[in-house]
Amino acid sequence: MRELDKYIIELPQKLSTNDIYKSSHWTKRKGHKDIYRQLVPFLRKVPKPKLPTHIHLNFYFRSYPLDCDNCSYMVKLFIDCLIEAEVIPNDCTKNVRAITITSQKKGKQDELEFYFK
Repeated sequence: MRELDKYIIELPQKLSTNDIYKSSHWTKRKGHKDIYRQLVPFLRKVPKPKLPTHIHLNFYFRSYPLDCDNCSYMVKLFIDCLIEAEVIPNDCTKNVRAITITSQKKGKQDELEFYFK
């Protein structure tokens, strides 16, 4: 079995799904999406996975890691960036069979490690 290509990127902003429930105004969500769009140029260099794929997302926080379910908003923003970067055509079940999320305290900055399997 070959070693999986893994990528680690600095999180543009630490966002909790709970924050969306507190302030769900569309301008706030658009601002978050614009912040995450900074990842698109890097993501365009990531090889396209064989489809259907399983996306593994490991969130590393320098302090106070979010619960896995509270990472779901960042997952949504990140997956949308993968689509915009044309790494995956869309996130329908035909292309993305599963998404695994982990969250832990690790490192000196907030990061996301991702890979396809």
